[in-house]
Amino acid sequence: MKLSPFKPINITLFILLILISLTGCKPHQFITRTENHNVVEPGLISIISGGYGETKDLASRNAIQSAFKNILIYGVPESNQPSPMLGSSAMTIYMMKRRFFEDFLENGTDPFILKKKIRGFSYVDEQSPSTEVELLINLIALKQHLEENNIIR
Repeated sequence: MKLSPFKPINITLFILLILISLTGCKPHQFITRTENHNVVEPGLISIISGGYGETKDLASRNAIQSAFKNILIYGVPESNQPSPMLGSSAMTIYMMKRRFFEDFLENGTDPFILKKKIRGFSYVDEQSPSTEVELLINLIALKQHLEENNIIR
């Protein structure tokens, strides 16, 4: 009987090396955050959202899109919208109506923003310029818009 030249420890180390090298190949991705900012009257939400982009305008646009995605898909803890506006099947609805949401996030958010303040523009590192934006958003009008477009009931 001929034994394999590879010992179990060598195979384990080889597999571990492959796994480490594969996880190290993921590109760096700046993750934005959205958090409650101030307590406001019902029907409104005051939040701070982070965004990134090559210019201040692109970074603030990304922050605004991130804020709306969080409101729609995830909710914003400790705010007037703690649960997803799209409901318990938020991600499914978002994916089924993807074209609507892509257009909305690119061109349709401005009517729902009552106040906007860009807090600054800086570089997290050489490849991640970022900004934070304070937003006051009309949740009632946003919900009505989604109902009128048969996204939610």
